[in-house]
Amino acid sequence: MRMQIPETGIEYPESNKVGFFHTLFLIVGSIIGSMAWLIYSPMIARSSVIDCIVSFPLAALILLPLIFCIAELSSMFPKSGGPYIYLKETYDLLPGISGKVLGFLAGWTYWMTFVVGTALMLNGLCDLVTRNHSWSEVVFQNWFSPVLIGAILVVTSAVNYFPIKNLALLNAVLTLIKLGILAAFWALGVSKFQFDSEAFAGGSGAVVSGNLFSVLVFSLGCFAGVEGTGCIASEAKNPQENIPRVIILVVLILVCIYTTTAFVVGFSSDFLASEGRTRAVIPATLLEATVPGVARFLAGQAAGDFFNGAVIFSICACALPTVLYGARVLHSVSSQTLGSEVWLSQLHKPYLVPLNAVNFQFIAMAVVAIALCNSQQLRIIPNAFSFLGESFGFIYSVLGVQYALALTIMRIKRPYLSRPFRIWGRSNLLAFIVAAFVLATFSYIAVFTIGTAEQLVGLCLILLGIPVYFLCYFFAKFLRKS
Repeated sequence: MRMQIPETGIEYPESNKVGFFHTLFLIVGSIIGSMAWLIYSPMIARSSVIDCIVSFPLAALILLPLIFCIAELSSMFPKSGGPYIYLKETYDLLPGISGKVLGFLAGWTYWMTFVVGTALMLNGLCDLVTRNHSWSEVVFQNWFSPVLIGAILVVTSAVNYFPIKNLALLNAVLTLIKLGILAAFWALGVSKFQFDSEAFAGGSGAVVSGNLFSVLVFSLGCFAGVEGTGCIASEAKNPQENIPRVIILVVLILVCIYTTTAFVVGFSSDFLASEGRTRAVIPATLLEATVPGVARFLAGQAAGDFFNGAVIFSICACALPTVLYGARVLHSVSSQTLGSEVWLSQLHKPYLVPLNAVNFQFIAMAVVAIALCNSQQLRIIPNAFSFLGESFGFIYSVLGVQYALALTIMRIKRPYLSRPFRIWGRSNLLAFIVAAFVLATFSYIAVFTIGTAEQLVGLCLILLGIPVYFLCYFFAKFLRKS
């Protein structure tokens, strides 16, 4: 069973739409995965506690121009598919097939961030589980990690069969639990607080201060995905106003979460940098500068195990909205490329959910995640997370450049389109300055901060969309003839 959709997205009745706070909790829940608990160790090792703390508000300031670009675009095109729709509408202004190919590539690239990001997240979860020696020996069996990945994807995909209002309510509960656990950690840290001037400055000379920009790339990565809330715009109430508000507000929330947690972690102890400066550890222990490591240092083994479990819970809960957003993007790309009649573009009653897109995405995510896991076990690649982590950063930077171009082109070509959120009123000059800053920043990140091999992998993943487009193009042509 299916329903038809209009040209640019899904139109849902008001009774099926989610309000402002559920929309906000969906994006917050999708971003608070593992990084909110674990990112601080490599950051402190590379620089210092104070640099780690300062880097989060600084990253937010650097990202504000990008956030403003996305907020304006989201107010122009409040349709499911979010960023794909913004870029597609922009490339549709180009003549001939080039615009259609670029529009499809934008959707393909954005969907790949969900597939690759989920694969990385689940492989990071498996690494975390297998490193915890206090748990059962079964986790060290080669079959365990692929089974765990498959089980999480089955559960999160199955939950996405239900109406978005039900899923949003479940996600809100899970997100509140995550925030409550983080608050408990903050309380634990404050109760044991003691100011350490050496830790503040870098820690006994072992962790050197003054290298803020070496950790900024980590902080920037913590905000990746804030534009995802636009993926459900057709299913949100008053999307032209609420989606831009959510995009901006979620950045402020994330700054508070990461900065507070970094403060508590950083001032719990002095730290030493490991060889290669990849980890910061508490002296005379093997405990890292992470939430579970610091909790164990402050309150014992049971506290460490509890917060290790919290990280696993957080990653699993994070997968729920990630699958939701990815399926909406895939459905939107399919509808625009193949038409609303094909299997992948169908919506199912009574819940108006793109179940076929959810099913197809489940297969894609499982194949990529398990292939990475098996490649790591067979030692084809040293570490699945690091293998694609920088490539993910490259893909996301390419999207950032495209958002800036889209804003500029739309200001020139479509100046009279409704924009409930508009960067600094009617003047184009400031909007162009903002777009130029975003273009320069993300071009620099893509070209100069990511390794050549990782750039090539990311580029190959993007360009893989070209043959996929022509396969879809000829398939759609065949369907129309038949």
